Amino acid sequence: MIASLSGARWRVRGAPPEAETRRLARGAGIHPLVAAVLHGRGLVSKAAILDFLGNPDPGALHDPLLLRGMEEAVARIIMARETGERVLVHGDYDVDGVTSAVLVTRALQLIGVSRVTCRIPHRIRDGYGLGPSAAQTAEAGNYGLLIAVDCGTNDLEAVEELNHRGVDVLILDHHLPGPQLPRALALINPRQEGCRYPFTDLCSAGLAFKLAQALHLALQRPFNAPAYASVAALGTVADLVSLEDENRLLVRLGLPHLGQAASPGLRELLRVSGVEEGRPPTAGQVGYHLGPRINAAGRIDSAEVAARLLLTADEDEAREIARQLDLLNARRRLQETELVEQLTAMLQQDPALLDERILVLDGSGWPRGVIGIAASRLVEAYHRPAVVISRDDTSGHGSCRSIKGFNITGALEQSAADLLQRFGGHAMAAGLTVAAERIPQLRKRLQEHCRTHLDEDLLVRRITADAEARPAEIDRGLADDLSRLEPHGMGNPRPVFLVRGLRLEGEPRLLKDQHLKLRLSGEGAGFDALWWRSAELLPGLTSAAGGLDVLARVEINRWGGRESVQLNVSDARPAADSR
Repeated sequence: MIASLSGARWRVRGAPPEAETRRLARGAGIHPLVAAVLHGRGLVSKAAILDFLGNPDPGALHDPLLLRGMEEAVARIIMARETGERVLVHGDYDVDGVTSAVLVTRALQLIGVSRVTCRIPHRIRDGYGLGPSAAQTAEAGNYGLLIAVDCGTNDLEAVEELNHRGVDVLILDHHLPGPQLPRALALINPRQEGCRYPFTDLCSAGLAFKLAQALHLALQRPFNAPAYASVAALGTVADLVSLEDENRLLVRLGLPHLGQAASPGLRELLRVSGVEEGRPPTAGQVGYHLGPRINAAGRIDSAEVAARLLLTADEDEAREIARQLDLLNARRRLQETELVEQLTAMLQQDPALLDERILVLDGSGWPRGVIGIAASRLVEAYHRPAVVISRDDTSGHGSCRSIKGFNITGALEQSAADLLQRFGGHAMAAGLTVAAERIPQLRKRLQEHCRTHLDEDLLVRRITADAEARPAEIDRGLADDLSRLEPHGMGNPRPVFLVRGLRLEGEPRLLKDQHLKLRLSGEGAGFDALWWRSAELLPGLTSAAGGLDVLARVEINRWGGRESVQLNVSDARPAADSR
């Protein structure tokens, strides 16, 4: 592995024999470089490649009744439909929680449940999960059935309280179960023991889709899979679950339908997000433009407004709510920028913090809705786990983000469980609540744990290229064939190519004080290129007199009605270093 301008180490995935690549390319009708990428990702036959690239087939969806608890949930909902019982759908304040609650609400309405209410808890007032407010709301509204989505698996006390008040509870959740399960009427979670479902990585929006599918089957009603999948795709992409198996199918079914959305709310969301009218959004646009606007509601104010956007049939209301979400997202970006600047200044003022293998930073009154994003920015910048804690006089609320190979939730459990009032999450992300006076002790415990349990080698950033491409091979035909690999995300990242011997043409242009726009050329071909968050690397870039090797994604840039091939640079190094 060779160090680069960013300090990352590069690795190029081993290429199949050229004859094998060309055979697969001819058989599947794709560019040889695309065949090499797919071969490197385990698709080593023509049949496997054609199946991967083929049109999404709703008939390939798994049987929803294989999900443990589904039969009981369907039967209880049908009973509520027949008796006219009031049903409360309780979601969560992120995109997965909002979209899954909306999907369940819409499914119940479409099958004839006449008295259904969608409730999204408030991040600050209610907190995550089924807190005390859920039981109070259910009792006050005379609800006989509560359906918890994107929460509930580990809310044992809250479920007991609902049971005590005579409210039946159904749970659709994808979070990892603890040693004890709640006493709900039905728990639908593919990660629980005894579940026979063949795919365990559905998020809650995917599980809501499966509930809708099961309800339509049980009542022998037509099931419009693409319409439901258009909302499920939002939650699936935004929740960063793997885009493999049924997740990939849901997103591929949903994105084209999303681009032709019949829902006023979805249409207005696409409009304010700047998605080209009439063109299906990509998974990247969902992740970077649509999802953040839905998330902004819960981060800055109440996510109820985002659920209303997706449920409303009123054009004027949809337009007004979409405008509100756009403004909230602008506020979120400003808060995020200000907090990241504060965190960066803290690290510059105390460089010894960077000698530690984990960053644990706290401050008074930091906006809790953006501390998770800020922690992610620290991980991107310094490639080490980060914990960002917003504290008041009595307590601190923290968000944790990690790097590949280090389980941050496991670290909390092993080193600091006795210090924390509450914590939970998964390997790459976690949340916590801690008494304010215990934050210094928490920092010390985590630092000590990481000195002995976090291998220093993991702190070196690594980038893997799918294949090596000559500049002359990069053209519109390659870009078009690469677009057939969409949707991209976890489990199916955009292919990265090593391109050697490129020349920098002219001076790079600085965008928004942090990004670089470049013109690169080689073998008679020229490309516009973007390198995000790379401004500090400009001196090394311009001093590479012998040319550059780059790691880059090949994309189609659409701007002003024109289309061109563009490189999205991940890293670069002087070409002389490649010997």
